[in-house]
Amino acid sequence: NIDKLAQEGTLFKNFYTAAPSSAMSFTSMFSGLNPHETKRPTYKVETNFSDCPTLSDELNKLNYEIHVIFGAKWFKTSHKRSRVFCDGTIYHPLENINEQIKSHYKTGSRISPSEQYDAIKIIYNEVQSILKNKKKENVFIWLHCPHVFSGRTGYGSDIDLFDDLLGMFFNLFDYDEIYLTADHGHLNGDKGISVYGSHVYEGNVRIPLITPNHYGIKVVEDPISNTQLKNIIL
Repeated sequence: NIDKLAQEGTLFKNFYTAAPSSAMSFTSMFSGLNPHETKRPTYKVETNFSDCPTLSDELNKLNYEIHVIFGAKWFKTSHKRSRVFCDGTIYHPLENINEQIKSHYKTGSRISPSEQYDAIKIIYNEVQSILKNKKKENVFIWLHCPHVFSGRTGYGSDIDLFDDLLGMFFNLFDYDEIYLTADHGHLNGDKGISVYGSHVYEGNVRIPLITPNHYGIKVVEDPISNTQLKNIIL
């Protein structure tokens, strides 16, 4: 399904995050600014972003109904440290969609996969509900999938589930209505680093981007920052 989306649209082969951490990356994606260009020098709980109109603000002006789907944990952390979504945004913090990677928080403990919840079905049903109950004609849904879907135990071990979820979305959206990207990468032990954060190694900062057909170009090789995502979508 990921390959099909790329075949129908445009694949950006050298797309880079402006900051390899969720909240900082969200801020860059939605504002179009690099972290050093903002008034946010540290990673902490923030008030609503006011340096410039964000992607969310612009879509709101165009009368889009804006929804944000997070795992409940990220809604309590990364959202509070970015706050780049306009007033009136409808939030959907979902429980039971993620398997927490405890080593990320240096607990030293291992995790076991849980099959108790069907994470992609929970997400798909939430999106269906949004479309069924929308109050405006145009809807923008920002879905931040969990680092690891429930039932899997390691970064990347759930890519097949993500691919399945994308295929399910083809029942709800046309190819030219879907953008696929990430906020940051992950080192997975490369350079002896188990996670990500402030590191700027390739595996951490080079991220995927597939967009609807972009001016008839199938593949973009030029290096592009995710600060450009706002303009690309608009």
